[in-house]
Amino acid sequence: MESYIIKKVYKSKNDDQINISLIKEIKINMMIHHENIVKCYEIFEDDLAVYFIHEYMIRGDLNNYILKKKKHRLKDKKVMNILEQMLNALVYLHEKIKVTHRDIKPSNFLIKKDDKKIIVKLKDFDSAEFIKEEGFKYLTKGTPLYIAPEVYLDETYNEKIDMWGIGITLYYMITGINPFQSDKNNNLLKKTKNKK
Repeated sequence: MESYIIKKVYKSKNDDQINISLIKEIKINMMIHHENIVKCYEIFEDDLAVYFIHEYMIRGDLNNYILKKKKHRLKDKKVMNILEQMLNALVYLHEKIKVTHRDIKPSNFLIKKDDKKIIVKLKDFDSAEFIKEEGFKYLTKGTPLYIAPEVYLDETYNEKIDMWGIGITLYYMITGINPFQSDKNNNLLKKTKNKK
């Protein structure tokens, strides 16, 4: 018997921006058909919310998978396998359906095992946006430790910020630590130098 997971997103009576974002998330989920992206089987709604029926990835997310490993690091062969799958998902998004995810991080990749092979799938398209030739100026969502510098500097950015997130995730898979630190308020701090 197949298992599913339901993501419930509430509609807003007062904020049109939330509803526009929700409509965009629905469109993007309906367009996606790729082996390295979590499958959305069905979407339905009632007066209060929209419900996304996704495939259930029994092994959880990549972040938890890494934390369970010795010294929180993955072996080179596993890293290369996972990286290839993450890049396959991004190439599909950027080139085939012209979408940028805008929140690439380990917890947005889910894990499944199939005959001893790890399968990695990208999830959560609530920050996603259709690619614009002129790029984007603002990003109201995102995870501070994985956001590209141009976003912090209020510069125009494009889909390449997804590659920044992949780079930070790759560093984390190899070393078991994030290359940057944040304070209690999630303000990004510069990488701390080793004390001599």
